[in-house]
Amino acid sequence: MRLSSVLLVAIAALLAPIGLEAQQWRTIEAARQLSDSQPLKVSVRYAAGKLDLSPSEDAALLYQMRIRYDEQATDAVHAYDARGHRLELGLSKSEVGWRTLRNMKGDKGGSMSLELSPAVPLDLDVGLGGAAARMELGGLKLKSLSLECGMAGSEVSFSDPNRIQMERMTIDLGMGGLKVQDLGNANVGEIAIHGAMGGVSLDFGDDLQRDVKISADFALGALEIAVPPGVGVMYQGEMKAGKFEPSIGFTRMDNAWYSMNWKDASRHITIVGNSTLADVKIQLSGR
Repeated sequence: MRLSSVLLVAIAALLAPIGLEAQQWRTIEAARQLSDSQPLKVSVRYAAGKLDLSPSEDAALLYQMRIRYDEQATDAVHAYDARGHRLELGLSKSEVGWRTLRNMKGDKGGSMSLELSPAVPLDLDVGLGGAAARMELGGLKLKSLSLECGMAGSEVSFSDPNRIQMERMTIDLGMGGLKVQDLGNANVGEIAIHGAMGGVSLDFGDDLQRDVKISADFALGALEIAVPPGVGVMYQGEMKAGKFEPSIGFTRMDNAWYSMNWKDASRHITIVGNSTLADVKIQLSGR
């Protein structure tokens, strides 16, 4: 079926209240036809439930979204600004109350699936609140990526290479933690990590497309980094009640730790961190 410039289909209506709190569940499907390949700023806000994000397989679409939500607690957002090259998707409230979070958990709770065009360069900003997310970002054209993780754990993967260089990735951690797989395919130059309580695992996979600098400021969690064989690693940081735990050979020079292959390696990962009650662990990918 050929889509018009903007396609919005409202499916389903109000369901019976669940439990003691009156809930009104609604499902919305929205899509927009791809009109050009100009760079786009995309903001995704999803506070509770489950989020799935992936590249679109339909070359004619800029995005395609399906979202199920409690309209008593929030509203769905699908706003496109052609002049400002901006796209906003998800829920109108990035934060919701504890009762809403509880009611939107599980398979019967809220959900959002989103597919984005791999033909458009994107500055992607994702705010999760209390939602759990699974994001496959490989194959997109990501200029930058900002992830704000809340109370639920999330997973990000780059199964295919990013089709352009990513300038910067920013990760703000909450309690839930984050796991990133095949990060070497992201083609990113700088990664900034901030947060508390939730740990973060960065697995670069089998390949590193360019040198990477990681800055990390975190507490009450752990930073685990898995690097490809042959990549040189340097760690420098201030640790309060935490430990530096490499499983590969390192030597200390001045105020920094260097992997034994640092001078001979063709690719390098530099880590500068400040941690409180948190450990930094470095190992080879695949172990």
